[in-house]
Amino acid sequence: MICPNCHREINDDSLFCPYCGIQIKSMKKICPTCGQENEADALYCRFCGRPFDLSSRPQDNTPHKEAKYTGYVPLETGMPRQNSEVHSSVQNDYEAEKVDTKVNLKAVICGVLALVLITGGSYYYLRHSTPLKITNRPSESESSTTTQSATFKPAKLTTAEKYSNLSYNGTLACDGTNVFLTNDQGYLVRTDMNFKNAKVLVKESVNYINIYKKTIYFTDADHHLCMTMADGGKKITLINSACYYVTLKGDTIYYQLDKDSESLYAYGIKTKKSTKLIDKHVYNVFVDGSMLYCNTKEGIYSYNLKTAKLTQLYAGTKTDNAQYRDGYVYFIDHGALMRVDVKTKKSEAILSASGDSSFQMTLNIVGYAMSDQAIYFYNYSTYQSGAIYRLDLKTKQIKAVMEGVQLSGTDFQVINDNLLVKVNNQWYAVNTSTKKTVALFNKE
Repeated sequence: MICPNCHREINDDSLFCPYCGIQIKSMKKICPTCGQENEADALYCRFCGRPFDLSSRPQDNTPHKEAKYTGYVPLETGMPRQNSEVHSSVQNDYEAEKVDTKVNLKAVICGVLALVLITGGSYYYLRHSTPLKITNRPSESESSTTTQSATFKPAKLTTAEKYSNLSYNGTLACDGTNVFLTNDQGYLVRTDMNFKNAKVLVKESVNYINIYKKTIYFTDADHHLCMTMADGGKKITLINSACYYVTLKGDTIYYQLDKDSESLYAYGIKTKKSTKLIDKHVYNVFVDGSMLYCNTKEGIYSYNLKTAKLTQLYAGTKTDNAQYRDGYVYFIDHGALMRVDVKTKKSEAILSASGDSSFQMTLNIVGYAMSDQAIYFYNYSTYQSGAIYRLDLKTKQIKAVMEGVQLSGTDFQVINDNLLVKVNNQWYAVNTSTKKTVALFNKE
């Protein structure tokens, strides 16, 4: 049982509360019809259903102390009202405090002068101090990718360097104002001519970077042919199908269309139309004037863009990485570096296991890149570590520029007769004269 006065738990048979002393009245109500006990607040008998008179409800006999008020008396509604006599006596006893309203003119003038001096000093400081710069995060115009000082200064790609890079995924291009390349994540990045101030243009893996005026053409992560502006902007898809070996010449983009048996097509930038050129499996495209040179499954071919005549220059089912230079198409055949004269169709080995006794290593050329001065080739053997070598086209001398690396054969690009090499998903700038190598992008 709960005491109705102090609300503490007491025994059910208690006559008085042991905590507050109040007398405990019977909390039961007896039904006059059936004589059964009901709860004190019951309106109907829970045994026979007879209603109880409201007058029969138990009365609260708990004594209450009379409330005493000094300034307010209770109203019938329970709301307080003000005692007029007390209020008037308080008013009569109150005397307002006198306030000195005289203005201290001297203090006011000193305060104004101090405010003028502080304002003038702050203005002078803001106008003549060095602006603060936030250095712990890149600005909106920069990417989260930052670069380090390279081991060489880049320059605009020569024709040989441009087509050489495109024959191997085309992840580097330069127009002499900016360098466009992929970072360690494969995103399209623009830097200045010192590989600094990197800005991500396309935040997805890209390949086959081509520059046309102020526009960058490339393939996206789905290998669709796309474009974006060189200063940044929205990616626009031009061909919504997988394209490979994308090569730009003038205002025409040549590409291999994967869904059409890897045939060769040409896309007009001005006309925005594609035309099928060669109904063969074509890759490694190079254009010189009206002539186009490429690999097929049957060997090396030339294609006259004016007459549409297709001519086989070299027969071979293992040819790869065709690149044109000064009347010759260079290519790899069974691990040897070869070339064929485009007029006479005469072929010769540049570097082969049997034809070069000066190269004292097992020869297995996986990939190569060409500048105007040299051929860089990646040689790999199961029994020897991989290395990149430089073959000087003038002196015919061979020297190693980067040793002890394992590449896929497509992980190096040439610029200004130097290299960018991707090892373990990280780009390195390699000065081919000094062999100095540094990671191009900082790890975040």
